[in-house]
Amino acid sequence: MKTIRAAVLGVSSLALMAAENPRFAGKWVLDGASSHSDFAPVARLSVEQTTGRFRMYQTDKDGRGAHSFQGDCATDGHTHAVADAEDESILCRWEGNSLVTEQHWKKNGQSRLTKSSLNALGQLVQEIKTTGPEGVKSANLVWVKAEGAPTTAGTSTVTAPPPAAEAAEAAPAALPAPYATKSVENRQKVVATDKKSFLHSMEGFEVSLWAEGFQAPRYMVQGGKGEILVSDAGFDVNEASPVQGQEAPGKGSVYVFAGGDPAKRQVLVSNLDRPSGIALWKEYLYVAERESIKRYPYDAAKLTAGKGEEIISLKGLGKGHWTRSLAFDPAGQKLYVGVGSENNVDEGEDPRRAAINRYNPDGSGHEIFASGLRNPTGLHWFPGSETLWAAVQERDELGDSLVPDYLTRVTKDSFYGWPWTYIGQHPDPRMKAAPKELADKTVEPDILLGSHVAALDFAFYNGQQFPKDFQGGAFVALHGSWNRSKRDGYTVRFIPMRDGEPSGEGFDFVAGWTDSGDEKTVLGRPSGILPTTEGSLLISDDGTGRIWQVRFRGEGASRAESSPRD
Repeated sequence: MKTIRAAVLGVSSLALMAAENPRFAGKWVLDGASSHSDFAPVARLSVEQTTGRFRMYQTDKDGRGAHSFQGDCATDGHTHAVADAEDESILCRWEGNSLVTEQHWKKNGQSRLTKSSLNALGQLVQEIKTTGPEGVKSANLVWVKAEGAPTTAGTSTVTAPPPAAEAAEAAPAALPAPYATKSVENRQKVVATDKKSFLHSMEGFEVSLWAEGFQAPRYMVQGGKGEILVSDAGFDVNEASPVQGQEAPGKGSVYVFAGGDPAKRQVLVSNLDRPSGIALWKEYLYVAERESIKRYPYDAAKLTAGKGEEIISLKGLGKGHWTRSLAFDPAGQKLYVGVGSENNVDEGEDPRRAAINRYNPDGSGHEIFASGLRNPTGLHWFPGSETLWAAVQERDELGDSLVPDYLTRVTKDSFYGWPWTYIGQHPDPRMKAAPKELADKTVEPDILLGSHVAALDFAFYNGQQFPKDFQGGAFVALHGSWNRSKRDGYTVRFIPMRDGEPSGEGFDFVAGWTDSGDEKTVLGRPSGILPTTEGSLLISDDGTGRIWQVRFRGEGASRAESSPRD
């Protein structure tokens, strides 16, 4: 099967999206023969569109960001300051079927007016006029849709997925060369906010605060009596976040909410060392810490946990990636444990690292199930199947667009390249050739999520509340980048699936964490995903210690009413 390049593209819209405005979203390539311009235009254009927001991001012919925007604002007809440019302002508004953007730069006395519309051939036509110290310049640009183009820009907007009937596999796209752009450290500061309605989703969905007051909530599971369990790492997992300075060994906990009621929270297990993955099996609760997997006798009726017993020692593996993902197979016969690497890229690590390990429920019978997975942060079985899927964080420091994190099915004895190669047979220039026995069996992952987006947990949706287009699809928490010149991630992405196979390109389903007003701060970081038995979706946010809930309210609910942009 071909790898799907998951992009934030609005190829078409669901009935639940507003349809009065044209859909410009997608990747576009300049038709030079039909265009004319007084200045040198770029070769590609990426358009991201939601009901109330619009973004146009330019890239060069190699797909690298040109650091130039033709528009990034709410289409409300009001003037807004641009976060990454102190003296820039922008206004976006609809005039019939045309989108008009007005930009002004006070420092150099320049302004730009752009009018975008679709012609009868479905091409995107832009009329551009700039006024400044060099006089008046104009352009008439014609863009042709380039479906399946690789993702080149981050996003904080929400676009609609293709309907199942129109979804198709995207053709593989060549990855850029290593160091095509320099490696940049661009860590985002998490800032506190009292706002409880800044996150937004698609038309008809409501995003609301479900619970708060945690240190760093991560993974969630729901028990047979409806109770919801949450692991809390117990320390600041993000530099300079609102919970900074509260890190201390043994401060992690697992909470339980009786009946899934956010008002009924109690501590179930405490004094843990950075707990992450949790799982329920028979009458036990399994908790993954940095250097230990323990299980606790668990009484679901009384919501109590007995004394913990270490069943798997990970002593000495506490450095580097500390998240441990847990999952039992559908038959409950084997426990799967994801353990990330200690280093970004290096040989000679413990074979249990950068791997998915398999054990008997009592911790015996260890075997390496799959390897070459730099940091397998999420493990889940596709509903009704025996197919294991994993979310994996790939390596850093090869440039903005390398290496993409991914979501992939995993089979026994499969190898995914780390540390020698990535995304199949692409060699890492920092490493020597892979051992032949591993190189020969290297597997290319199924779905690329974007470079440095930091995929954490994910979950397949099998509920009845959301529209049928979401059935079987995967929601992925993208924790957010630190190694890109322009940030990416900080959203919950949806990947459509059909019969257990990726059926189209992904799109950002929940966004707003980057709506802080500048390019150096964020309002939180999504970390865990849980579809509840009543059909809603819970999203943990370890940046601000909150858990959010997404509900579908029907076609009559507008996103502006249910989750306003502040």
